[in-house]
Amino acid sequence: MDLSLIVAYRNRPEQLRSLLNWFPEAVRRSAAALELIVVESSTAPSLDNASLPPGVKYHYECEDGPFNKSRLLNRGLARATGEFVTSFDVDLFPYDLSFKSHLALARESEKILVAGYRMTTTWRSFSIEDLANVQATAGVARENLHEGFLRDQLLNKHRFGHTPLFRKKYVDVLNGWDEHYVGWGAEDQDMIHRYLGTDRFLLTSPDIVYLHLEHGHVADWNDGELTRKNREYLYKKLNLAPNIQ
Repeated sequence: MDLSLIVAYRNRPEQLRSLLNWFPEAVRRSAAALELIVVESSTAPSLDNASLPPGVKYHYECEDGPFNKSRLLNRGLARATGEFVTSFDVDLFPYDLSFKSHLALARESEKILVAGYRMTTTWRSFSIEDLANVQATAGVARENLHEGFLRDQLLNKHRFGHTPLFRKKYVDVLNGWDEHYVGWGAEDQDMIHRYLGTDRFLLTSPDIVYLHLEHGHVADWNDGELTRKNREYLYKKLNLAPNIQ
């Protein structure tokens, strides 16, 4: 298995349908062995293992309350068999539906962690036939336009990158994602910093672009107070300067 995409999921049905729709095409276009691992935290399951496309694994946990993305990612990590693993959001997809370029760059060196850029769309879901229109109407993500985003990377040593492909053997050594993060925000940045350590380097490539589907506020996920606490924990843990945006 080349790449395991781990999706921590709750209450995004139309985007989950899009993901399951394009995944077989991503496998075909990538010419690689891919697996999609959906780990759901909710009060009722959304999928049935018996009806899933080839290459898709599903794990369900019956629960309510704040969404612990890190814990769900670790459940998926335990089921992953890929050489590379990544936290893959249900509202993302690669620009050309292929992971070929990303995998090719990631294999170049074990000293480099390869990530991409994110662009936003106004689409909430899409089918394969819509792909050209989605790509044509995509815009640059707001965080990439903000001066503080670049300053944080150059001077404050923050490390960002969308959909970094981690070598699973090193993620296992790190014991996966830190489960102290609850809700959205900072858990992936934390993993990037810990994975890089002092002897690896982050490469964010313009040849790797992911498109983001639009969605509204999700309770217990993109909650402002949870995000603030996550950021404070990240800065203290990794001794980072506070984000100035």
